[in-house]
Amino acid sequence: MKIETLTTQNIFTRLGVSIVILTTSIAEAQNLFVADSSNIYEIAPNGAQITFASGLDQPQGMAFDSKGDLFEDENGTIYEFTPNGTKSTFCEQTGNEGLAFDRFGNIFAAGFGGDIFEIASNGVSSVYASGFDQPVAIAFDNADNLFVSSVAGGAPGAGYITKVTTNGLQSTFASGLNQPHGLAFDSNGDLFVGSGNIIYEYTTNGVQSTYATLTNGVADLAFDNAGNLFATLGSSGCIVEIGPDGTQSIFASGFDNPVPLAFQPSPILNTGLTAQNLFVTGGADGKIYEFSPSGSQSVFASGLDQPYGLAFDSSGDLFVGDGGDGDIYEFTPSGARSTFASGLSPLSLAFDSMGDLFEVDYNSGNIYEFTNNNGTLSPNTNLFASGLFQPGGLAFNNEGNLFVADFNNGEIYEFATNGTQSIFASGMDAPEGLAFDSSGVLFVGDYGGGEIYTFTTNGVESTFASGLEEPYGLAFNSAGDLFEVDAYSRIIYEYTTNGNQSIFVCNPWEQFIDLAFQPILLLTINLSGTNVVLSWPTNALALNLQSTTNLNPPIAWVTNSFSPVVINGLNTVTNPITGTQEFFRLSR
Repeated sequence: MKIETLTTQNIFTRLGVSIVILTTSIAEAQNLFVADSSNIYEIAPNGAQITFASGLDQPQGMAFDSKGDLFEDENGTIYEFTPNGTKSTFCEQTGNEGLAFDRFGNIFAAGFGGDIFEIASNGVSSVYASGFDQPVAIAFDNADNLFVSSVAGGAPGAGYITKVTTNGLQSTFASGLNQPHGLAFDSNGDLFVGSGNIIYEYTTNGVQSTYATLTNGVADLAFDNAGNLFATLGSSGCIVEIGPDGTQSIFASGFDNPVPLAFQPSPILNTGLTAQNLFVTGGADGKIYEFSPSGSQSVFASGLDQPYGLAFDSSGDLFVGDGGDGDIYEFTPSGARSTFASGLSPLSLAFDSMGDLFEVDYNSGNIYEFTNNNGTLSPNTNLFASGLFQPGGLAFNNEGNLFVADFNNGEIYEFATNGTQSIFASGMDAPEGLAFDSSGVLFVGDYGGGEIYTFTTNGVESTFASGLEEPYGLAFNSAGDLFEVDAYSRIIYEYTTNGNQSIFVCNPWEQFIDLAFQPILLLTINLSGTNVVLSWPTNALALNLQSTTNLNPPIAWVTNSFSPVVINGLNTVTNPITGTQEFFRLSR
């Protein structure tokens, strides 16, 4: 069975869901790509070999993105190759060695001078981590930690591996290595590294063992889907295949000093996160703006009075509070607008994990809750909290507790799921925007003080950014980067996970207030015997699993007859494999 995943950006406009395509021919095997001094070769599982690209100059690193484009570095320039071999320059970045993508689609490059660079989709790079001694290889584990091997001058035993966590903390994972080249993780999360002619295996807690001893020094490593490990031996010009049982064989030979190698991504693995568009309210100009990940701007909606807070429900509808006319509007992904609730003074909006909508009413100082009943959101207000002085931003933590910024008294309130109120933090100037990162750390934009503060789960405060001009809305994208609206300067800043700041958008003619990222809805699939198992988040309400046998217009989608059951927190449907190709999607 061949399994592919395409995003709606490829096929359908603004559905906001993933589409999974199933066909009947088995195609899980991957082609291996290897580069020597001047060529890139593509090698099929049976050993059949073709020249994919030629005329290169000592390529040092290669990595595939989730679309199947190959990225290759030579002499500081990173080139991108489409699957049919079309070559273009992606970016100029001096002194790169190894390349790697994280699971969110960001590319990272090891700079031999000692830095690790994160490179945005538009080719703009920033320093992600620094202080390494000649880093040559990088790889991510399943928890998004980055591992870096450094040769440290090449002296025997001087090489080491550094672990960089998602918050930028560095620690030595392994040391005493001989020019460690090649890093690769197996499906169990164990790390493999070439140290001279030895390949070491490290368990997740750092226990080292010798996995294989080869005839020549290892230049790079890569695993295929079957768990076989492949190693380039540069000086001998060959690629060695090592089976899960340790059996070694020559997979291909006759290359001129081969170094980097990478497997073409298997389609079954391409069910990860896709890029999200950012939506921003314009306040007095009555507009809602939509920004692509590259910063391209368009107007999603106009003709509102004073749109302030905004929030997406789990199925991709956008809710916007209009402080001018007192309405909350609902926008479908296609931009169709309807009035959800009226007679309010909405400032901020947020959804909890059950699909209930919460609204800060700034005239009354109340927080209202709109309940979700089996996928239908009621427009009737329920009083959740009252007596607040001037409540502003809202955010929920992973436990379902609601946090509220009180603009005038400089405090952050925490409301437990039963409504119990307590003061979580105080002493700020005028806190407004709130957002939680994936680890549960609360980020607070202090509108009056021009700073962004962080608070750990037990309330320990630190300053994340300062010198800003009226920070207002905050939001995290799926990659963990923080976006902040600087209201006075009319700039949207982006902060990487290690705190590096860059300007995402600067538009002196537009007003920006609050912001939210379009949600990512994942329809994932797995094989189980003669069945296909499809699953998606339980909080993706009012969505049905549909299928069709043909994508040629007009497409006839049929709602799946199998009722989902909840397994491990996911809606799950099990379908038998048939002899006919099928296409699946989530839809209303």
